[in-house]
Amino acid sequence: MAILSVMLASCVLFVTPGILIHLSLKERGYHLVPCIGIGLSLVVVLYSTVASVVGYSYYLQMGITIGLDIALLFFARHQISNIKSWTHRLVSWQWLFLALVVLIYVGPAFVIPVPFDTDAQGFGVLIATVRSSGSIKTLAPFYPEIGWYYSPAFFLVGAQLADITGAGIHEIMLGFSHLLSVGVIAAIGYLGMIMGGRKTGWWAGVASAIGLSLYTTLMDAAYTNLLGLWLTATFLWILDKVIRNKSGFDLVIAGGCLSAVLLGHPDSIIHLVLVYFCFYITVVFVRPKLSIKEYMRIMILVPVLGVAISAPWLFSTFSMLGQISVHERQSPQLHHLLWVLTVNGGLTPFFALIGIWWAVRRRHWLDIWSISWLVPIVEISSLGNLDALSRRTLIDPMQIFYPFGMAWHATIIPLALLASRGLEPIGDWIAGKRFWQEWLVVSLSIILLLAGTGLIMNKSVVSWTRAYVPQITGSVATAADISAYEWLRDNSPSDSKVLNYPGRYEGQWATVISERKSVYIRDQLFYIGAEDWRNSQKNMAAAFLDPASNEAYDLISSNEVDYIVVPQWLNVSDMDQSRLRWRDPDKLPQISWFEDASYLDLAADFDGAQVWIVKD
Repeated sequence: MAILSVMLASCVLFVTPGILIHLSLKERGYHLVPCIGIGLSLVVVLYSTVASVVGYSYYLQMGITIGLDIALLFFARHQISNIKSWTHRLVSWQWLFLALVVLIYVGPAFVIPVPFDTDAQGFGVLIATVRSSGSIKTLAPFYPEIGWYYSPAFFLVGAQLADITGAGIHEIMLGFSHLLSVGVIAAIGYLGMIMGGRKTGWWAGVASAIGLSLYTTLMDAAYTNLLGLWLTATFLWILDKVIRNKSGFDLVIAGGCLSAVLLGHPDSIIHLVLVYFCFYITVVFVRPKLSIKEYMRIMILVPVLGVAISAPWLFSTFSMLGQISVHERQSPQLHHLLWVLTVNGGLTPFFALIGIWWAVRRRHWLDIWSISWLVPIVEISSLGNLDALSRRTLIDPMQIFYPFGMAWHATIIPLALLASRGLEPIGDWIAGKRFWQEWLVVSLSIILLLAGTGLIMNKSVVSWTRAYVPQITGSVATAADISAYEWLRDNSPSDSKVLNYPGRYEGQWATVISERKSVYIRDQLFYIGAEDWRNSQKNMAAAFLDPASNEAYDLISSNEVDYIVVPQWLNVSDMDQSRLRWRDPDKLPQISWFEDASYLDLAADFDGAQVWIVKD
């Protein structure tokens, strides 16, 4: 029920503005799905701007949301009676496809205990810090000496949803982010509509949904990427309005949407800026040609407006820019080109290659934009010419780039749009066959049934696929671990310090779910001033692995640790093999046990997931 409440709250808070914008502007060609993206962009800008000045405040953000809805309702008041249903436009196979997308992309949120892999551990820490301290620049109250330089919107939204619903932060991220993934598919579909009408739009949506890059982004818990992708697709949609119309209103909306990309996800704005630079040149291939005024609007005025609207956040974090030093610099690799093919499922890149031929013939501006996008993707992810030049400079600007992410996440929009060009002729051929809709309905019904069965029998699926699926991390925490962390949240003082399992990720849901300071939290490349903390983490491993030793007692006392939380797998040797995890725990050698430490008392035990309290 917690996940459902998060999804419902997300719709009320962040879909309502878009619906009201659509009612006000539908006569100007503002469709519902893009308007939901515009409404979300508006919320992102408002939340981030206010937080840049006064920090996060639940009541202030609620006031902003309610005030925004009231203002939009005032402008839409004459159109409410003219609401028309769009459901009659859909045929059976389209309903089945939508149901399949929702089942596959939203369904997992209800069955997995915590987000897969480890990215969400880091995002959850930032939501916890924002919620507890209001700061969007430091890890206060847990580690106030550590700063972080990252787009703040996802964490402000997460904190807001946590305060409204009372759900755990891990549940907030699951509910909100799985909804975001559906929004990305819909937004890409509307970009396809710009290129060639409803038919092309459906193919773009299909290409993005079946391309594994979006689904693996979701299941890998790269949640801020999903927000960035939706905001990017929304920006491109409104940019088309700016090209076709001379309206200053459209221009301002485009600037706001561009600002939202910056405030929503740093990698997405980097991807967008890179293709923008290419498009400054490749725009000459667009047909019909852009006029000088059109060129100036989209290439000069829109970026200037985007920067101006982002100014409060840029100014508030300006002093941190010089302190950025990525401690684990990433490098381009040629095998990332192979990853582009495999992570996109093979089919989408194949049809995208075919689509390039059609795109070159038609040369809609989104055709040229998508082809241009492939240039920085290949260079930054694989070739590395710019990377080699950057390493020779003093500031090394390319250190902030994530080459693997370029091959993985940056390909989602351009490959889907190009693939829609390649799929469209095949669709026309199929549409010429008799009974194609009947066959498609049957096929989608079977797939829907199989997907639903797999979702219901998710634990059995893990057991069946353990020998075949790549050794992904899966859910690091079990239901018992979550209960232990929630016990800490509900029963320990707010200023408590917890010693959790050492290592790269095994115990790092502790801070996220318990919302207490933990020794081990997810490290991030964008942390500033974290060197001392990283060194202290190395020293504290001995306290967990040999708790009965005098050294452990000295470490725990000197570091003012109040509780020790033990993962379930450490105490239960015959763990259920059907748990949502394909890789064995990252075990370190345990020298002694907690019951042998005289200074510890067992405070709670949840089927082996234990909480030990340090005696006074």
